[in-house]
Parts: sequence; C-alpha cells; structure tokens
Amino acid sequence: MTSNFAHNMKRVVAGVLALILVAGALPNADVGAGGLFGGTSLTAYADEQLYTFKGGTYNNGQNYGDEKSLFAFDPSYEFTGKIASIEAWVNITGNPTSVKIQVDKSGEYREMDLDVSKGIHKYVFICADIEATEDNNYYTYSQIIFDGPASETYGELLGYKINFNDSTSPIQDGFMNYPEFTVPTNLTATDGQTLANVTLPTVENGEWTWDNSSTSVGEAGTNTFSATFTPNDSNLKTVTNIQVPVTVQTVIKKDDINVGVDIQGWTFGNEANTPEVTGNTGNGEVTFKYKAKGADDSTYTETVPTDAGTYVVKAEVAETTNYNGGSATTEFSITKGNINVGVTLDGWTYGDEANTPNVTGNTGNGTVTFKYKAKGAADSTYTTTVPTNAGTYVVKAEVIDTTNYKGGSATAEFTIAKADITAGVTLDGWVAGVEANTPEVSGNTDNGTVTIKYKAKGADDSTYTETVPTEAGDYVVKAEIAATTNYKSGSATDEFTIAAPEFETPTYLWSYENNAWTCNATRICTNAESLTETESGSISSETYEDPSCTAAGKTKYTATFTNTAFETQYRIETDIPASGHSYGEPEFIWDDENNAVAKFTCGECDHVETLTATVTSEITKQPTCTEEGERPYTAKVTFGGEDYTGTKVVSVPAKGHRYTYPKWSLNDDYTLATAKFTCDVCEAVEVFENIPVTKTIITAPTYTSEGSMLCTANVKFNGTNYTYKKTIVVAKLGISHIGAVDPTCTTDGNIEYWYDESTGKYFADAEGKTEITKAQTVIKATGHTYGEPVWNWPSNTSATATFKCIYDDDTQVVKAKVTSKTTPATYTAEGKTVYTATAIINGKNYTDTKTVTIDKLNYTVPKITYVKGNGGVQLDWTAVDGAESYAVVQYINNTWTPLAECDENTYILKGLTPGTQYKVAVVTKLDGKWFTDVSNAITVTPNTVVTTKYPVVNKIEVQNNSFRLSWDAVEGAEKYCVAYYSAGKWRLLDQFDASKTSYTRTKVPAGRTYTLVVGARINGKWDASDLNQRAVNVTVK
Repeated sequence: MTSNFAHNMKRVVAGVLALILVAGALPNADVGAGGLFGGTSLTAYADEQLYTFKGGTYNNGQNYGDEKSLFAFDPSYEFTGKIASIEAWVNITGNPTSVKIQVDKSGEYREMDLDVSKGIHKYVFICADIEATEDNNYYTYSQIIFDGPASETYGELLGYKINFNDSTSPIQDGFMNYPEFTVPTNLTATDGQTLANVTLPTVENGEWTWDNSSTSVGEAGTNTFSATFTPNDSNLKTVTNIQVPVTVQTVIKKDDINVGVDIQGWTFGNEANTPEVTGNTGNGEVTFKYKAKGADDSTYTETVPTDAGTYVVKAEVAETTNYNGGSATTEFSITKGNINVGVTLDGWTYGDEANTPNVTGNTGNGTVTFKYKAKGAADSTYTTTVPTNAGTYVVKAEVIDTTNYKGGSATAEFTIAKADITAGVTLDGWVAGVEANTPEVSGNTDNGTVTIKYKAKGADDSTYTETVPTEAGDYVVKAEIAATTNYKSGSATDEFTIAAPEFETPTYLWSYENNAWTCNATRICTNAESLTETESGSISSETYEDPSCTAAGKTKYTATFTNTAFETQYRIETDIPASGHSYGEPEFIWDDENNAVAKFTCGECDHVETLTATVTSEITKQPTCTEEGERPYTAKVTFGGEDYTGTKVVSVPAKGHRYTYPKWSLNDDYTLATAKFTCDVCEAVEVFENIPVTKTIITAPTYTSEGSMLCTANVKFNGTNYTYKKTIVVAKLGISHIGAVDPTCTTDGNIEYWYDESTGKYFADAEGKTEITKAQTVIKATGHTYGEPVWNWPSNTSATATFKCIYDDDTQVVKAKVTSKTTPATYTAEGKTVYTATAIINGKNYTDTKTVTIDKLNYTVPKITYVKGNGGVQLDWTAVDGAESYAVVQYINNTWTPLAECDENTYILKGLTPGTQYKVAVVTKLDGKWFTDVSNAITVTPNTVVTTKYPVVNKIEVQNNSFRLSWDAVEGAEKYCVAYYSAGKWRLLDQFDASKTSYTRTKVPAGRTYTLVVGARINGKWDASDLNQRAVNVTVK
C-alpha cells in the first residue's frame, strides 16, 4: 500500500471518497488518471494486483487484519448531494465466520450482515444520509469485514459501484456482470463412481455443470472438483473453474445369486399351481410375473393367467442387504375344457317380434351362430336368416371354440302361427253429378285381394252389388279381403252419403279490355266446385252526363244475361273528354329582382295559367359616384303559339367612392392608431381613429442589452382589411436570485437559480444566459423507503402488512390480497390449506403465508344387508365415498378369509348350503390401503329348498311406480323368469340366474292392474303349466 495513504486517514476533502476493503480483488485494473471513469481523475493507493480477502477482528473502527485500500478519488473530482448506496460484487471462496459491510460517517458506524456462503454475491448498503458538510467535505469511508483468522483466505473483490441521489453519474469499476450464486454443498458419491453420478442442484437463475463429468470421484473423503455456472441472463458472464466439494464413501459390494423356478400346468377352471423358486440364497422378496409365450417382455404382469394357452412365468428375487437380486423363467400350459350345448326357442305369431333362442351349456361364452330350416327339409337348407312366414321350423345353435373351451351344437323345433287381421274401410261421400270417391281399405296386412260392394242404407244384405250408386241418398260400402299365406280373411263396412248440389248467390265482375267493357256472372256450387255456372253478359251504352272545360263526361253501360239465375247489371264510367279553356291577353307581373311572369285567364271558367317570361335589359343612362342611372327591362312569353311582351324601367345605383391605401399614425404609448382613406376619383375623405394596437416581442430584452417589439394595427373599410406594422425598441430586463433547498422524503427541494418576474423565465446563471424550465429547478422528494413489513392475520382470509420508512417515522398499513390453495385430506393423511397474503407498496410485492391443517377423513364401515336366494345370497352394502374397491371376507376357522374383490357395492355369494349360517363382512380399500374393520359383520343363510313344481309368489310389494315380487325357491331350478299377460298372450319381462328369488320393476305406468307369473327352468326346459291358476295381480295406483 502506498505510504501517503495512512491507516489512520479518516477525512477526505472536497468530494474525495475512499473505499476501504478489509480484503478485496480488482483484476489488474488500470487505476491511473482517467483510466477507470473516463474523464474522472483517480489516484491509486494500492498495487495493481488481485487482492485476497483475509479475516480480522473488529475493534472500534480501527485498522485490523490485513486491510488494503484499493483506490481513492482525486480531490479535483467534485460532486454534491447525498450518496444513495454502495454496491460491491464479491466472490467468496473461503469459510469466514461472518461477513458485514460497514460505512463510517464521522466516527458513527453503520453496518449490515451479509451472506457468508461460497459463491458470487452482490452486497448493497443503503446510505442515504451520507452527505457533504457545510465546507463540502466528506467524513466517510466504507469497508467489507470478514471475521475469522487473519491468515485465512476468503475471496476476491470483482467490482463496486457508488450511487448518488442527485444527477451525479454513478462511480463504478471492476467486473459487475457476474451472476450471483452459492457453491453447492452436501453432494455425495461412492468410490468407483464418476462425476456423472453426482447430480448438481437446480437453481432458478442459471445451470450448474461439471467441467468434466467423466472424472472419477476418487477415494473416500471430501474431494473438490471443477464446475461451471451458466446464468440464464445472457448479459451476465459464465463462471468456470468453481471448486465444488463432494463427500465420497466406500461401499462393500453385494454377492450374486443363481435363481431357478419351476411350475406345473393345470386345466382351465382348476385352481392355479404355485411356482417353486430355488437359489434364493439371501431370502429376498420374490415376485412372480407372467406373459404369453412369445409375447414381448413388456407384457409381463403379476396377474396369474386363467385362459388356456402356453405361458412363461418369471420369478424376480429382490436384492437384500448382502445379495444382489436375480430372476429366472420357465414355461407351462393351461389346457382347454369341454362344453354341453342345449338350445330352446318359443314360437310366436306371424307379425310379432321373433323370439331369441336360449342357449345353455356355453360355459366359455363362445360366439353363437343360430341357423334355421323348415321342419323336414334337408340340413343343406340351414340359413342364418330368421324365418318370418307361418309354419314349423328347426333352429340350430352352433357354438365355436373359445380360448378355454371347445365348441358344440344343438337343435330344437318351433312354430310360427298365422296372424289375424283387423279389416277396415272408409268412404267419403260426394255430390250427385261429380265423379264418385274411391273407398280406402285398412288392415290388409298381407295385401289380400279386395272386393268392394254397395247397397242402400237399411236395405237387405242380399242387395249388395259392385255397381257404384249415382243418385243422391244414404248408402253402405263393404270391403271383403281374401285370406293369404300368413293372414286370415276379413271384411268391414262404412256408411256414406251422395248429396244434392247447393249454389251460392251469383257474383258479377266488370272488366275493361281492348277499348270495351265486359261483365261476367258466376254462381258457385258450394258442395261441388265442378258444378259452378258462369256467363258473359251482352253490353249496351248511353251518355249519362255531358263534359265541361276541365271535367270529363259520363257513360252508362248495361249488361243482360240469358241464364235466368243472373240479373241485369249497370255501370257508370267517366270516359267523355273535357272541352278545354279559352284565354285572352296576359297580365305581366314583376318581382324585386326584375324577373317577370305572364298571367292568362280563361273566359269561360276563370281558370288561370301563369308562365315565366324571358327578360332582357340595357342601361340607357350611366351612374356617377353619387347620382343614379336608368335601365329598362323587356319581358317576353309564347303561349298558344303567339308571342306576348311587357316592359319595366329600373334605376342604376351610383358607383360610390374609390379610396386608396390609408395613411397611419400611432399615439405616444403605442396602444392606439389612426387610418385616413381618400377617394382617387372625387377626393372624398374617410378617417378611422382609436384603432387598438397589438404588440409582439421581436428580440427579447436581456439583462445586458435592449430588445425590439413589433406594433400591429388592423382596420376594415368597405369590406377590405388593412394592416399597419411598426418596430419599437424595448428596454433591458431585471433578474432576482433564488438559493438552493434540499428535498426530504415528502417535500420537494430546488437548485440555485435566477428568476425574471416580468417575463416568468428561469435561469441557471446571474447573467440570464442559460435559460431553464421551472421543472428543472425542482429536486423531487426522495419518497419513503420501506423495510420488510410486519404481518398481522386477523383471520385466515384477511391479513395486513405494516411498513415503516427507514428514514423517517412514516408508517403505512396495507390490506393484503389473500389467496389459498387446499390439499384435501384423505383417509390416510391430513390435508392442509395454505393461505398466501400479498401486499403491494411502491410497486413491489411482499408475501406471507399461513398454513391450516385439515384432519384426516373418518372411515365409517359400510352397513350390509342381504337377500336370500337358492344356493346363495345377494349382499348389498352402503357405498363408501372415495372407495377404490371392496372385498367380501368370511370368518372361517377363527380367521377372516377374503372371498372376492369388487368395484360395486353388491355381490352374490354362490354355492351355499341351505340351513347353514355364514358369517361375512365387507372391508374397503381407500387411498391404496385396506381398512379391515369387520364390525359390520352379519350372518347369512340361503333359502330353504322347497320341493314344488313351480315358484310360488310369497310377497308382493308396491311403492309409487315400482313393484317387487318374491317367491319360494324351486329345487333343481336353473333359471327363473317373470312374464305378464297382455292382448291374450303371456309375454316375457325378464329372466335371470336361479340364485335370485325376487324381481323389481321400476317406471311402471300407473292406474292399471297387471297379471304376472313366475316360471322356472328345470333340466333345460321351462315349466309353462297352469299359468293362469298360479298368476298374481299387481295394481299400480
């Protein structure tokens, strides 16, 4: 350090600021005069080296550790105002106990603790109250202090910047485009790995990468390796060769195992065999997975296959503490089973919907094809088309092979009975004299031959004839439909009437065509349009009224008819032209503009016609300045082929005076002017006085020289504007001095300036040479600078932030906007709501959070009910909200054993023995976990078998538009069905498995009684005996 900058130097004179760093580095900077800041002259007080930060202990502001003064400003560099802040960019490479930035103002120390983590940091110290003293001296310096052993190396200075509150440009040097970052810590690896196995952290402002990821992590211990930090901001530098520590641990390798697996195949439908594993030396957890032989390994699943086929089982043994995992595979087969096919088909009546064959024994649900032929026909005639014509047929059900079962076939006979028809006939009557209407026949479903016959109403049926009647009267029509292949014959009758014609009152229509009048008469038949009568009358005419000058005369026209139903008609028309007017001599009428019109009057009727005349004129006596002249006007019109004229004499106005440009004069204070005009023909004079004068500054007067002013006057004479201008000398100006005033947080200050009250102008100098605006004299209030807020949460949804200015006592309470994000509670974990409050002040957002815990969901076991069935029961239970699945468990040998897993809240237990009680419960899977509370257990038993021939209904329940039937089980029943009686036939409602002994029907039309029966299928056949005797009635109100 240069000797002329002693450690006890505290006072820097006339704008000289020393930045003292307890340790620092300025990379080979040229700090000679004009080097760092352009035209600013600096004096260096240190050698041009990269300075290393070393530690020391703070001692009342005295020098300590290994301080190094990097630079100071030349005393000739002056500035005014306050220092706003000091910024420093520092790369920390060591491990100091603490770091702080300190500013000394005349022995008063102000400091702030800084980040001590390794990496590049930007340190900022706000120092708005550091300003010049009255003699423009600064008693201040700033320093960065590292606490720790003085011999330790902690980092390097990369750059600095000093900001001012006034217009003074910031002072800065060094490399300030480095990114901020913290060197990663807590990275681990195992011996034998490379840096590619060590993941660097993810940060928001950039990306960490190893300089060489293939480098070995080395032996056990803490080793350091070179990394690079690349910032997201392209304006910042990429930092390389950053030393990052990695902790390396030694690992003892695990031993390998030799796994084997074997499994015996089984027949489809039988219980699956369990694979046997060998070579599991470490007793690792074993997982069995399966796939079809030849399938891709990605299809392996833990689900045991059930379909017939050849498969591969793979045993996967998990690694243990001392052994690696392993796997092995082997093949096995599941063989197919046989089926015993049966088919039944109930016949139907032609025209009804065909019934569907019922197939039994299709254990594997193989695809079924139904084929049909006529009874007795060759098998080669089988077709998949369902027959529609009446007759007896054979249906054959063919079941193809499935994955797990072989195919098969069976046949059964059925009959399609002929259908009745409901014949109908309608015939609309007509009017005698018009064409007869054709009867419309309905119900002829198969287009049987139709015969139409007629008779008079009330006559004997023996009088029916195919001849259509024509006389007015009442009749009966009969349609006879012959029988067809699929339908019986039928007939129907209808009554109709042939009416007499009826006419409206005649109407008459006059029309004028080809210069002649015609009149047409019409008499409409109201019940038969074709019988309507028309006739064109014979026309004669005579004069009814003579014409006048302007009005036409009238003619009377008469129309006569030969049809006695029509009357003679009359019409009066105005069609004789008017005679026209008779005019005499015209009267000429003149207007003020010397235009004229001629008025002609009719001698017969006083009618008037007015025409615009053509007017010509010529001056016969010329006017002077003051005397009038004369101009005669002649008007001419042509009317009725003849010309007519009239005359008028008009005076010509005097010409008036012709004045030249006026002579001007101004009064003494240049506020009024006089203008004198003279006629150049007769020398007449006009004078205008007291004309206002407008004054305009041409050259503004200064505080050292005169200015000039332009005087302007205007006068309007005889419609013309006249302007007069004259330049006048203006005296010098005066000026006043305004002293400088500093601003505060809330009040504006001002610079030193000079003001001219007479002109309202502002100047930066006493001579008035440099003009400025009023706004340039103002130093804006600094505004409040608030620290971190104090938060208050009156409730979960409302919060306030209290901000206090760091320079005065101003306090602001800001109501925050509160948002929330909820993580719902589950049955296995608590939830939470995080409320985030955001307050905005001076355009900056501040946030705070509050977390409220939500209790876990309470699990309520489902309530179980059941319905007895034949050899089984149907379990139903209340649904659990959010349930993933349910499991039915049975209490067997003092242990709860799972029976089945399902997604719905119902399940049918089959294979139960009548008279035996079974204890069962339902457990629930929620959030991936089974809740095994079996407090909902109930005891169930199936129906006691009743040896009856058919099901007997033991209970009928009706509620609103629904009903429910319950019946006793029938021994040996394979299925049950429910049918209803309608239109003389029993019709199927539904059929289902024999384990169900009740049936519910919803949305049943109300207000009716329904006849129902329950049937059973035993040994492949439905029992249809005594249906009417065992039927029950159900009334839905």
